Amino acid sequence: MNVFDPAMPADLAEGQSLVATVLDARHPTMEGRFRLGWEGADGPTREGWAIGLRGVAPLPRYRVHAALPENGAELVITGILDRVATEDRPATDAGPSLSVAAGEALRITGPDGQPWLEIVEDPEGGGPRLRFLVPAEGVDLPGVLRLAADAVEIAARSGEIRMSAHGDVRVKGEIVRLN
Repeated sequence: MNVFDPAMPADLAEGQSLVATVLDARHPTMEGRFRLGWEGADGPTREGWAIGLRGVAPLPRYRVHAALPENGAELVITGILDRVATEDRPATDAGPSLSVAAGEALRITGPDGQPWLEIVEDPEGGGPRLRFLVPAEGVDLPGVLRLAADAVEIAARSGEIRMSAHGDVRVKGEIVRLN
């Protein structure tokens, strides 16, 4: 019945859809495949591999909707429903928010589908890191741009660092070292 995963339970009929939990988000040899677990009609939990639609990339413990197309040989994940709760989160009135799990990223793409920038977890510090994925023309905004941190580092991978102003340039510090 299923040439992709011969271990797929025989009681999963073509044309059937189901709600399952992602058990593993990485197939050992094939990209875009996810190991799912779901309750069978007779009660025991069933497991099988499924392919995700383009742009659908659930992580373990996500609940997903999946279907076995009548003309298909693979179980297909058609959407993400939610994430199985791992902790109680207090309600907040702070407005809209976006939560990402470990290993997830927020990616913004251009009209041609090319990724422009993403916010990922910094592997060195555990906090967020903003990464431009294409050469950026710059950051342009009205008003004043202020950067504040415990320490600030500016580095050019190649080439020089240029600063210009239409007024005075002021550098304040206990000790200002040039060269």
